[in-house]
Amino acid sequence: MATNCLQLRIGKEMGRIVTN
Repeated sequence: MATNCLQLRIGKEMGRIVTN
């Protein structure tokens, strides 16, 4: 569960950087 939340947060951050 914790790993899933962390992965989701990392994915969101990466996507945000890519979009920027």
